[in-house]
Amino acid sequence: MSYPSMPSNPYRFSGPIREAADFYGRARELRHIFERIHKRESVNIIGERRSGKTSLLLHLLHSHVQQQYIPDSQEELLYVYLDAETVPQSPEGFFHDLLAQTRARYPGLPAIPPDQAASEQGVRAFLEALAPRRLVLLMDEFEGISSCADFPPRFFMFLRGLNIGYNLSFVVATCNRLSECCPIEIATSPFPNIFKGVELGPFAPEEMAEFLCKTSASSGVPLVDLQDSIERLAGHYPYLVQMACWHYFETWVERGQWDQQAHEIAQRRFIEEAGPYFKAMWERYLAPDEKQALCALVAGEAADSQVIWRLERRGHVRDGQVASQVLAELIARQDGAPAAPGEAAPRPPAQPPSQGLWVDEESGQVYLDGELLDPPLPDRQYQLLKLLYQNAGTICTPYMIIQAVWSEEYIDQVDDQRIAQLTSRLRKRVEPGGKPWKYILTVHGRGLTLGQGNAVQDADAEED
Repeated sequence: MSYPSMPSNPYRFSGPIREAADFYGRARELRHIFERIHKRESVNIIGERRSGKTSLLLHLLHSHVQQQYIPDSQEELLYVYLDAETVPQSPEGFFHDLLAQTRARYPGLPAIPPDQAASEQGVRAFLEALAPRRLVLLMDEFEGISSCADFPPRFFMFLRGLNIGYNLSFVVATCNRLSECCPIEIATSPFPNIFKGVELGPFAPEEMAEFLCKTSASSGVPLVDLQDSIERLAGHYPYLVQMACWHYFETWVERGQWDQQAHEIAQRRFIEEAGPYFKAMWERYLAPDEKQALCALVAGEAADSQVIWRLERRGHVRDGQVASQVLAELIARQDGAPAAPGEAAPRPPAQPPSQGLWVDEESGQVYLDGELLDPPLPDRQYQLLKLLYQNAGTICTPYMIIQAVWSEEYIDQVDDQRIAQLTSRLRKRVEPGGKPWKYILTVHGRGLTLGQGNAVQDADAEED
């Protein structure tokens, strides 16, 4: 029996975009990044979670993209990608991975004696041997290094020296500016000064129109006709736009028309999928003055113009209104907003206990023995801790961890070692006393579980 062919859904939102043909927009950001690379400068890509930082870094790896923006380069540039979340937690581990990944991507490069490969001396010798070629190091999730106590100030000053005195440029991606996501001794050092910031915000109007036009033409599904509806749901935020388009596409394939019921189905599916993202953003990634400004907009009141300008750049406000109606409805339900008839009054904020580990899921804050964990946990560490906290008393399998921390798409890409590295980073923040572990317990062969604050007693939950 033959089955009718169905159009393939061209929209992606569950992981980074790896193919250049699937990447849209960001022409201004790409131009600024390559201009600075061409001038031998370093770049700090700044964008909140799921703003497309990883996709942008991976796009820089394509040789035809490099040729498009630096067509007449007189030097050979070698582009290498590292994810700071997977780099070993030491300067020596970082140096080893840097040299190993560079030689893996560009076979035939000069070899470094094994006894020097994980040292400052080895890195300097390697860069000298590369000349006149220049290395461009693309580093994702740089907070995994900049906020890690195992990387001392000396390490960052060494990186600065490589940028100034050797043929090496950096492109690092962070959620906030480097000066805001580094410990004070690094933030106030000369290290952040070598970087020029490039912010990732929403799609520009022309980028939004081009995206819908081209994807509609290639897929045969006329989503370009639904631009107003998609914008009301998702604003111009690329991740959310891709999500909304994915659900509209699937609904069209199922129903073959755009009637009122089809619109309602697509919108319900989007709201269900996007709800956790908006909730996490509200709880963890918006500053108090930003929340106050958004509440004012939803209530039809005046808001601080400087804060509104900041929110517009980040894609949360457009034309003086909250960009997404889903976010606006979530804000209307927050504490301080008028309660709907019959709706229970908001509960008062809980107080952290004086002993033990406590996760306030409403605010996204973590407390240890009554003290706020500061700086906050990076997102992946928080998502892992939140998973264990929500499933206290049970074992969280590797599959559950990958789903909660990375997403379903990464099931075949995240191995046990990567989970172990993330676990180690989390333990260093919430288990300052070291072994025996009291909170983040390994149940060998099965997964992780949350301890009760005592040294491990259960024979099945051992130290790793």
